[in-house]
Formats: sequence, C-alpha cells, structure tokens
Amino acid sequence: MVGIAGAGGAGLAALLPLTTWPGAFAGSVLLWTSTTLGPVMSARVMAGASRDVMARSMGALLAASFIGSTVASPFAGALAAGFGTRVPLAVGVAAFALAAVPLVMLGPPPERPAARGPVLPRRLWPILAVVPLAAFVAALPIPLLPLYLRDVAAIPLERVGLHVALMGVGTAIFAFVSGRVADAFGTAAAVLMDGAILALGAVALVLLAGSEIAVALAIVLVGANLALLPVLTAAVEPHLSVARRAAGAAALGFAFGLGASAASVLAGTLYEVDAALPYLATAALALPVTTMLAVAIARVARSGTGIPVLRSGSL
Repeated sequence: MVGIAGAGGAGLAALLPLTTWPGAFAGSVLLWTSTTLGPVMSARVMAGASRDVMARSMGALLAASFIGSTVASPFAGALAAGFGTRVPLAVGVAAFALAAVPLVMLGPPPERPAARGPVLPRRLWPILAVVPLAAFVAALPIPLLPLYLRDVAAIPLERVGLHVALMGVGTAIFAFVSGRVADAFGTAAAVLMDGAILALGAVALVLLAGSEIAVALAIVLVGANLALLPVLTAAVEPHLSVARRAAGAAALGFAFGLGASAASVLAGTLYEVDAALPYLATAALALPVTTMLAVAIARVARSGTGIPVLRSGSL
C-alpha cells in the first residue's frame, strides 16, 4: 500500500514540470495506479475485521474515500483558479506523502497460508456475473451529470461543481448506512435498500429538475449508486480463503469496472437522444438489477458459510 501511494505521488510530481500534454502519459499511468489502493485496502480490512462488523468496516472505508474526494474537489478548483494548476498538483504530492504515514503505522498484515485453488470459488460466480450489470446501472448517472445540471436543471455554472460533489456526500452516507444495514439485517436487505434509494433519486432528478434544492437532495440520493461496494465485499468475504482475499477483491473490482466503463459509453448515446434518458434508465433498472444481485447473493449464501442474507425481522 505504501508503494502504491508512492507511485501516485510520483505520478503527480511528474506532471508538475510539463508544458505539453503528450509528456503527461507516464505521469498519468503512475497516478492512476493509486486507484488500486481500493481493493488492496479492502483486502487488508477483510483480513483484520471480524465478520460481525465486516460490512460496516467496508462501508466506513468507502465513506472515508468519498469524503476525501468530496472535500478535495472544490479545494483543488479554488487553488487552481487562484494560484495556477501546478499548485493543486503539488498539494496532491504532499497528500500522498502524508497518506503513506498511517499506512506504514498499520504494521504487517496477519500471517496467512499459501494461496491455493481458484481466485474465486465457483459458488461466487453468480454474484460475479451480475456485478457488471449492477455497475452499469450504478455508473450510468455519473458521466453526464454536470451537463444535465447545466442544460436541464439550469444550475449556474459556478454551482455545478458543488452539486456534483453532493453525489460523493451521498455515497459516503449510504456506504456507511448500507454497511450497518448489512450487518444488522443481511446483505440482501442492504442491496435492495440501495437499489430503491438510487431509483428514487434518479426519478426525483428528472421530475424535480426545476428546483435547485430538490435537485441537490436528489443527487445525494443518487449517491447510493456506489454504496453497493462494501455490501458486495461483505457478501463474498466469507467464501474466500485468507490467502485469496486480495485477489478476490481485485476480481470484484475488475468486474465492476467493466460495467462502469460500458455505462460511460452508453450514457453519452442516451444523452444525445434525450438528456433525461440516462436517469430514466437508471430509475427503471435499479430495482430489477439489485433484485437480481440479491437473489445471486442468496444463492451463494445457501451454498456455503456466509453472513446472513436476510436476518429475522428484516422485512
């Protein structure tokens, strides 16, 4: 983890002296390696957290990530506007260096046996098959949101960035809440809750586009789109050996990335037809897809040891 943080900082540092975009390639490659911290840190939490608090621990981890990005986005914009684009890059280098300090303090991970068998047991394949579709629905509202806010919701340009940051606020809130719901009532309940909140937020974003306050609240609700991640991690963790947890988290992240990439492409096509289509499609697909995911989680839970799918009194 310290090495990944160092690579991210080195990537930002490589961008500081540049004056033309072709030279940014190597720095960008190093910078984007820092995104692999997510699955590695998830595996570290898996190795140290008990199953009783697994989902809430993963939710807290994701919430902290989005709180950081939500705070950093407007801060970076203000620095760039006031002092030039190199200043937020330099601050980012310092932030990576500071992030390495608590990572070093974590100490070595628990001792684990040698890895054996497949990265993901066959019983986890139903979940893995649905994850790209769930990621597609989760990512569909994201790419064109700034344009939608400007063109349809008529949000002043100087406030568009603030509204976009509200999605990160929603993700931070619902990631934490989803983790607690999964621990208390089961992973299927948390998945269905996230799907219902996402559908409600997408509908509100279309129907209430004339009110800036309503749009802001709708964006917070749409932030439930990425709150599925800690719940998915908690659902697969009991079926992974300690030695395979990092690889399992990486496989889950890869499947999620495939769906999210497809959503980025299709969102533009839908937006060209009608600006509201990406959000109407999200509203239409959110509950059916999360229901499919909940069913897949239930099948996996019945096939072996796992945290409860639905605990008594959850419905």
